[in-house]
Amino acid sequence: MALDRLLGTPREATLEDIDAIVAGFVHGAQVAKEAGFAGCQLHGAHGFLLSQFLSPYTNRRTDEYGGSPEKRLTLLKRLVREIRQVCPPPYCLSVKLSSADYMAEGGSTTDEGLEQVRWLSECRMVDLIKISGGNAENSTSKLHSSSSTVLGQKFESS
Repeated sequence: MALDRLLGTPREATLEDIDAIVAGFVHGAQVAKEAGFAGCQLHGAHGFLLSQFLSPYTNRRTDEYGGSPEKRLTLLKRLVREIRQVCPPPYCLSVKLSSADYMAEGGSTTDEGLEQVRWLSECRMVDLIKISGGNAENSTSKLHSSSSTVLGQKFESS
């Protein structure tokens, strides 16, 4: 079966869709907390939903969720803020980001990734930032090379 038949034709999320997405992430964090988990991670890498909003390669929106790097960060900022409202510390909130898309043209750059990390660090609402790289669409994306920074200490994995 062709992948497009299985998944359907992509369409731009409406603002109502985005509200529902945020509500779902917030609910997921609450359920994890109530189940006894110490924290959760927002996966914003490798071409998954959050990275699709962060990347100019996939985010072609012209509203408050697209366009400039700052606007493409809006969904992630909203998720961090709204999850923290219902899951304050000591509940751990982690964010995984791609350092870059490694796409031939039009993807996120390392400089944009650094700006995303800067906001996450300066907002003081995130406990761990995991940096990975690539986009699942690109077979040379270096997806198996990543590192994490916890409280200023860098950890490498291969």
